[in-house]
Amino acid sequence: MKHPFSLLVGVALSDMLREGQGNLCVWPGSHYFTNRHSRWPDGKIRRAGGGWSPGDGPLPDLGQASQLRLKAGDVVLLHCESAHCGGPLESSDIRYMVYFRIRHCDWERLLAEEAFAADMWCDLEGVQEHLREAEPTANATLETMPE
Repeated sequence: MKHPFSLLVGVALSDMLREGQGNLCVWPGSHYFTNRHSRWPDGKIRRAGGGWSPGDGPLPDLGQASQLRLKAGDVVLLHCESAHCGGPLESSDIRYMVYFRIRHCDWERLLAEEAFAADMWCDLEGVQEHLREAEPTANATLETMPE
């Protein structure tokens, strides 16, 4: 099963203008890695909700995360398979952010038709062609993937 949403939308409600303010951390290009390495050949997620297990070997090295520097009102769009987390909070300021999980109105039909197995962008109409043009080759490593 695919994640039950198409996009993660984050809206900053407070400024996070330097690192260490509880910034949203992202690994640019990680959605390509996740899509390729967490699926069976038919495209279905190997272990929906089960995460990485010891039998999978060591966790992949995704490199250094980018702590996003945001002003209140900035919006972040993340593919549902992008690696992300909250960053360290090293100040007395509280970090406020609201998140929405958006999904395509025909998401359940796309899932039933196994459309996600062949196309990780099938639920993002209007941007599909532009995103496919930017996709790395099958032999690309995480370090060579677009940001």
